[in-house]
Amino acid sequence: MAECEQDFVQVLLRVRRVVDRQSPLDNCTSNASVPTTPQSNPTTTVPTQPASTGTSPGPVPTVQQPTSQPSLSSAPRMERMKFPKFSGDIKDYKRFKKLFTHCTANLTETECFYQLTESMSHARERNKIKGCINIERAWQVLDDCYGDNDKVVDRLLQDLNNLRPYEHKGKTNLQEMDRFVQTLQTFETQAEGIGLSGELNSKIMLSQIKQKLPEEHHIAYYKSVRDDSTDDTLAGLVKWLHRQLLLLEKAKPFAADNPPRSPQA
Repeated sequence: MAECEQDFVQVLLRVRRVVDRQSPLDNCTSNASVPTTPQSNPTTTVPTQPASTGTSPGPVPTVQQPTSQPSLSSAPRMERMKFPKFSGDIKDYKRFKKLFTHCTANLTETECFYQLTESMSHARERNKIKGCINIERAWQVLDDCYGDNDKVVDRLLQDLNNLRPYEHKGKTNLQEMDRFVQTLQTFETQAEGIGLSGELNSKIMLSQIKQKLPEEHHIAYYKSVRDDSTDDTLAGLVKWLHRQLLLLEKAKPFAADNPPRSPQA
């Protein structure tokens, strides 16, 4: 019985030694079969080349280098703000000042003064404010020269007096009529911009404009005011003339395709 126990112990020891010799391989196999989460290694390891096994090695995977950041010179640049320009036209000064003040709201006083001088289209206006000590003084100089409403009204009325009739030898010149209408539209817009909406509809001014109309259009406009409830104002006259211009332009191709027939003998 004692001999059997000794044999059993020896067999058990041999089995343990065999198990101990095989345990590293088993551990590697078990570790390979179980997916593990890779951990970040603070140190960078350089991959080693595989040992030659007598067979042609497969393609070596290339390590993608990080893309370089675009340089500042190649980055898109923001377009510079475009400031309004003043050409010296007294009729455009109010609009220019309002727009310029809005565009330069976030600039310093020095930057605003510099940009104001750059916004002058001609040297004549630029020289007027070049010697000013600050932006406030520059606006005072410009207001004295271009901010007088009476001077603006005089210039607007001068433009009206320079209107040329668009009828020649009993025929309507469409180009002259288009220029006539555009001048009235510009006059209306600029006059309203300086607060002269009431003066636009004075009977004296409307009478001066109507005198430049062809007799046929003068009579037709009068009938439109009487029968079609057309406003006898500058705005109403401009709209009526614009409609007549469109009708004449549409009828022009038809007249060219269908010339008048000569009277039969």
